[in-house]
Amino acid sequence: MTTLASVVGSLAAGLVFATFCTTRMVPLRALAIASNIAFIGYGYLGELWPILILHAAMLPLNIHRLQQAVMLERPSHGIDRRQPGERGQRQPRSQVSPPGSGADRACYQPSWR
Repeated sequence: MTTLASVVGSLAAGLVFATFCTTRMVPLRALAIASNIAFIGYGYLGELWPILILHAAMLPLNIHRLQQAVMLERPSHGIDRRQPGERGQRQPRSQVSPPGSGADRACYQPSWR
């Protein structure tokens, strides 16, 4: 017999899987929020308190990150918010990692570069 909790849990799991299939941040966060809500319902119906608490804590974080992503994608007046490397745009090395910042030691750099 299928219970409401198992249906909501399956929906929540499907939403998590869908987040892994997205390539843009706004749809990913929207799916993550829907997944958090579904998991909160699943945790409540199944009396699975750790799941409920985890997703209740993650929900405001995902909402905040969604707001940030929407702001970054929103067209602005004369401000170029593209990341370096998008659409052929490159940043000079001095702007990417200032000298003395330690960024050159933070990642492995092959000697052939």
